[in-house]
Amino acid sequence: MLMPIYKSYADPLVLHFINYLSDLELGFTFGNHEDSPKIGFVDRLLKRIGTFLMRRFPSNHAVAEKGEGKLHAGDIDAINYVNQSLLDEVVQSNVITTLFQNDQRIRSGKFNLPLYAETSIKMLLKTQQKMSRLKYSIKIVPVCINYERIFEASYLANEMISGVFQEVTMVELTQSIFGMRKGKLGKAFVKYGEPIDLVKYLEKHQSTRPHSVSLQLTRELYHIQQKEQPITMNSLVVSALMYYPKNEITIGAVKKSSKAIYDLAQEKEIKIYVSAEPQNFEINQAVLNLGFEVKGDPLNKKTGDASIVSLQERDTMLKRLSLGYYVNHLVVCFSNESILSHAYSLAVMQTGAEEVDEHHLIKNFKIISKIFNNEFLQ
Repeated sequence: MLMPIYKSYADPLVLHFINYLSDLELGFTFGNHEDSPKIGFVDRLLKRIGTFLMRRFPSNHAVAEKGEGKLHAGDIDAINYVNQSLLDEVVQSNVITTLFQNDQRIRSGKFNLPLYAETSIKMLLKTQQKMSRLKYSIKIVPVCINYERIFEASYLANEMISGVFQEVTMVELTQSIFGMRKGKLGKAFVKYGEPIDLVKYLEKHQSTRPHSVSLQLTRELYHIQQKEQPITMNSLVVSALMYYPKNEITIGAVKKSSKAIYDLAQEKEIKIYVSAEPQNFEINQAVLNLGFEVKGDPLNKKTGDASIVSLQERDTMLKRLSLGYYVNHLVVCFSNESILSHAYSLAVMQTGAEEVDEHHLIKNFKIISKIFNNEFLQ
């Protein structure tokens, strides 16, 4: 059972392409109906290669498409029964099946602590119970798909602002992709994790209640995904641009900030997909791809560091949320450092002095940590 996290519309296509190149059986794929673009051509293509778009939130689906309020309990039970029966039959009849774990795309760029078990996990555990009677064991293979830059960042930001799924047509999607600067999207990174034997997993947790087991497995799979989420050049550069107090910043200042985070990531042995220390060429490419204007010639050996990046475009809510997607890749890796920094800033505001008492700092650290307890996977 291949189990990726749904981050981008491109995920199913990327995964099918990688499996094809690796000479792996494509099998069937279970996606998400409510959080997928309703494009006839794409839907027909996905169906032809064995992709099912499951209704994971039937009540929301009814409101969005029918406008008639929520479905009756009997309708929801029927949909859940169909989904479960289909998954059972596919898993029993195929060597490889793909089941996207999460119910919605990751819109903020970071993994929050799940408070409830994912629908996919609960379904899969029920399937394993039936498979156990046939002496079969399901092996979950976490699939980590990451991108230097996702093409629908603005869609995700709009959905966070409005709270409503943004419908998109084939024409709009095509224009969005082909209207981008050449090389803007960068690379995609795909890694297959270590298999998890569900029979052994259930035996290990046999004293735990079924609901708790599904929640625990959900969280463990998220931990695996977070561990494999890399720091890219975009994350390093955006961290300098996002919080700079002025509307202009030099390439030299961006390089200094990026290098400091790069060195710290190396010291902490955090996964980072940057082959060498950030230099002007890579920084300039990242800045331009993020949609900012550069004044001067960053590649000039003598005056390159003095080139100016204009941050006027940064101050809209849509742009900040789009940039925040990449910053959150860093925040997760340095959550304690981030909380400590805010604890210190709060203490300075409270006391008016730059030298802060250790007990005061610890108190603030604990308060902020509690506030953000469910914001990060620890």
